[in-house]
Formats: sequence, structure tokens, C-alpha cells
Amino acid sequence: MTIRRLSRATLFLVLTLLSAGGGLVIASSAWAVAPTQPQVVSIKFFFSRFVGASVMDSPRVGAAAAVSGGKVLIAGGSAGPGKTPPTTIDQYVPTVRSQGAFQTLSTHLITARQYDYAAPLPGGKVLFGGGTDQNSLDLASAEIYDPATSTDTPVTAPMTTARRQAWAAPLPDGRVLIGGGIDANNNILRSAEIFDPTTGTFTATPQQMVDPLAGAAATALRDGRVLIVGGSTSTTVPPTTAVEYYNPTTGAFKKVPDALLVPRDGAVAVTLPDGKVLIAAGISSAVAASPLVVERSAEIFDPEDSTSQELPVSGSTELTTARYAAVAALLPNGKVLIAGGSDSSGAALSDGELFESAPEAKVPPPQFGNRALGATSTMSVTITNIGAQSLDVEGFSVGGPNSSDFSVGSSSCPGTPFGFQSTCTVNIHFTPSATGSRVGIVTLSDNEPVPLTFIVKGTGSVKGSGNGSGSTGAPVLSKASITPNRFHAGRRAVGTTIAWHDTSAATTTLRIFRVASGRKVGRRCAAVTQGNRRNHACSRFIPRGSLIHADQAGTNAIQFKGRLRGRTLAPGRYRLTIHAANPHGHSRILTLKFTVAR
Repeated sequence: MTIRRLSRATLFLVLTLLSAGGGLVIASSAWAVAPTQPQVVSIKFFFSRFVGASVMDSPRVGAAAAVSGGKVLIAGGSAGPGKTPPTTIDQYVPTVRSQGAFQTLSTHLITARQYDYAAPLPGGKVLFGGGTDQNSLDLASAEIYDPATSTDTPVTAPMTTARRQAWAAPLPDGRVLIGGGIDANNNILRSAEIFDPTTGTFTATPQQMVDPLAGAAATALRDGRVLIVGGSTSTTVPPTTAVEYYNPTTGAFKKVPDALLVPRDGAVAVTLPDGKVLIAAGISSAVAASPLVVERSAEIFDPEDSTSQELPVSGSTELTTARYAAVAALLPNGKVLIAGGSDSSGAALSDGELFESAPEAKVPPPQFGNRALGATSTMSVTITNIGAQSLDVEGFSVGGPNSSDFSVGSSSCPGTPFGFQSTCTVNIHFTPSATGSRVGIVTLSDNEPVPLTFIVKGTGSVKGSGNGSGSTGAPVLSKASITPNRFHAGRRAVGTTIAWHDTSAATTTLRIFRVASGRKVGRRCAAVTQGNRRNHACSRFIPRGSLIHADQAGTNAIQFKGRLRGRTLAPGRYRLTIHAANPHGHSRILTLKFTVAR
């Protein structure tokens, strides 16, 4: 895991603020950098419709897809009202420099299925199951397609419950979690079950989902959990904006309300290489409503703090076609395929489009450890592009409280843009000028929407020893407090003390948001106006800035006078998030509230 990306718009603390006269006193190794303007790039995120004649063999509404061997296998779905569901299997083959193409395989499903589910299995096989057949009968059967032998084999044991519009996701141990959907009596289900490919059996989970959900989407997260997003609890009310997590270690489901920006039924959800989740498309009105409201919108969900944000408005940040009940999958080239489904007119679709994420640099946090005073050490740092678009690194700059102790040497990065999962290297030099912890900040100059800024650390020592690997445990935040939680802000104000306890050394980001009243306007929580004042009330969280703190194990604290960027926070309610991450990728987040008095 990399150091958390810091927005250049929020890197606002200049080094002079470390002095008492700067309005901010930081305890225990705080650091800051001066703001710089982000680079302007022509395209950051975009969706693009397929060009040419490459489409699936049939329109597919409510199909299912899974990745096998770098290719996407798509099966099931409806070809449209009154048409027999196809039993063919489409294969999408991605390419690096073009859009890729659909191919129709010679193997067919054993059973025609629509609104089925799919999930990858160990060895490259794919599980297809559930849904309804050509006679609209709900299915408890499943089958396994093996691309290596081009065979499709029925699963002998039935599912515990016949279900359509269910979700499915692979678990870390090779099993598949399946849940929700609608049963043969038209009940929306809370139940879930697990398919074990070693025994070929389905077993009900001891715990059920928090809410009954039909039409939800699910994706496996990098930490092994499963994220379930959207779906409907009833056909007569809009879909939920809540998400649920399934923890395979505890077997428990946990709900987080109001996590999505837009209610979505029949959406797609795909975990991206950086661990965040692309959520797009779907129906945002009640499923029984007429006409249906079908979305082109997309949002990026962060499982670390269960928050979602719209894609930055640059390039084409919405789908080229509004669609629901589509399929989606992450491709080996970092792009996301979204295909099929139904458009806003009700037409079944056979085409697809690609989402291409912005270039994104990933860097393992450099840790020099103990080094002798005056001796220069060099570390080669690898930069990996985990964005689908090419990353173009032009140079580096060094800042921070001990910037003179660090410098950038030779690099293979500048000059040639490099694609997804490609790397370049840069040499970082450390020459400690004093004993104790030394902190620098390296900022990339590149074509990312927010160029990467990461911390480099070392310790000056009279003798110097070892590489200082540091703590490997997760930084457990506890006893976080803001005292008082109501205070006056200003240069001469007493302010407040923000304190927290950390079990290991870590880098902590404290983000401050202004809490404001709003009204629902489409997928946004917008400022209240005469035109929207009767809309559903909501709370807006407006970013006001952030502080960075280098934690030591134990109690850490900062004295905060309510001033950011040299400006005093306006009276009102605020939310503070404390996010600690150590060099080994472990992190914890806590949230506090405070009020700036008039």
C-alpha cells in the first residue's frame, strides 16, 4: 500500500506555521508544505463507446460476467421482451492499444438464464447460477464453465434458495459468496449462501444481510471483504444509498447508510487497482416507477472510510449510454469493460464501453532508518502506474521540515510516458544533519489529476545502524479527543487540543470538513436555494483543508487555533477525520466533531 495521496489543493501548511507566531503549534514531529497549483491535464477520467461493429452476439439485459485468464466471459441475460434468452457465451478479449473485441464461443450454457450471477473460481473456471429460465421460472441450479476444455458442467447440488437478481463475489479462499435477490414467491431476500468448489455444494451463511436487497452489485475488495452496493428493498421506493460489507473472517454483514451519492438498482461495481471502487449506471427511481430514471453517472467509492465522490469533471466522466442491468469487469490493462444492459428507452443493448482511469503513481514509502550524521545513503524508489492512462513524470521536488537532509538523484522516469503497471525508478539521497527523526516530502510533477506527494523518513544517529524497518503492526488509533469541542478560532484564540493515541509510529492525516445543510438535487447534496428548498434534506461536507502529523507510538497531539491557509475557520459545525497509516500499509480512521463558536 502507498502513502495516502494528498491533494495539492489541501497541502497548504507552510513551514513558517511551525513557529508559535504562525497560528498553529504542532506537537511531535509535524510537517507542512507550501501550496502549489495542480497541473492542467487534457483528460483525467473518461468513458468511451466502442467504435466499429464489435458487439455481443445478442443484446443482454441482466447477464452475468467474470474474468478468466484476462478475458471476460459473459453469459445469460435477456435479448428483449418476448425473446428467448440466449444460451451462448460471449468472450471479450482486451487489447493494449485498441478497444478489444467480443467473440462468441462454441460452448453454450446448459440452461438459459436471465438475471443470473457469475463469479471466478480457482483454476480459471467460472460459476454461473441462479436467475430465471425462458419460462420465467426461478432457478436454484448452477453450472461451471471451464475455458481450458471449453466445457460446461452442471453443479450437482442445488443452491439453498432459488434466486434472481442476486449478487455474487469471490472470497479469498476460492469460495463464492452469493446473496440477496428475489425468490420464487417474489420475496426480496436477506439470505446469503456460499459455494464451495472443492465439494460442489452450497451452504447458507449463519448470518444474513442487514437489509433485503434485489438488484444490488457486489465486488471483492483487496482486504478480502465483499462490498455490496445499492439495490432495492421494495419496487415502490427508490433504491438504497447504503452499502454493506461482508467480512469472511467473522461471517458478519455490516451496513453503512447513505454511503452512495446516487441510489442505484442494477448498477455495476468494480474494484480498481488502487483499492477504490467504480460504481456506475443503474436505475435511481423506484423500479416500479414510470418512466424509469436510468443513470449515466458514476462515482468512486473509498472502502477505507466508506465515502463516495463524483468523478472529477474532466474528460467524459459519465457513461456514453445510460444503462442498467449491465455487466462490468476490470481488464488486465487497467480499463473497465461495461457492456449490455438496457438503456433509458427500455431497449436491450449489445454494445459496450470502456472506463479509463487517470494515471496514478504508487510508491512504497521510503524508510532510511538510522544513518550516521553527515553520511549520505541512497535508496532506489520504484514508481508504479496503477492508472489505465499513461503516466508522464516530468520531475520531482523535495520539501518538508528537514528538506535539506534529502535530495533527488538520477531517475529513469522523465521523458517517456509509461502505461498501466509499468514502472520507473528514482534515487533518493539522505544525509542527516542532526540526530533524531528527519522528515522530507517528495512531490512528483506529472500528469495525474493530483500529483503524488509522499513522505520519506530517516533517523540521524551518532553511530548509525541498521535499516530501521520500523513497526510492522497496524497503527490502532484510540482515545481520540478534541478538547474543548467548541472553541473560538483565530490567531490570538486559545483554540483546542486534538489528541489521539497510536500503538505504533505512523503518518497521520487530519482532514477538516465544514458541515452545511443541503438539499438533494439529482445525485448531489447541493446548497439550499429557493428552487430546491422543498427537496429532501441532506448534509454537505465541504473540505476545508488538512494537517499532516508524523506520529510516535503513544499519545500524539496538536494545538489547533482554527486557522488554515492563514485564514480563520468561519463559525459553524465541522467534522474531523483522523487517518493513521504506517509504512507497512496498515491504517485506521477515527471521526470527531467540533464547533467553531461565534
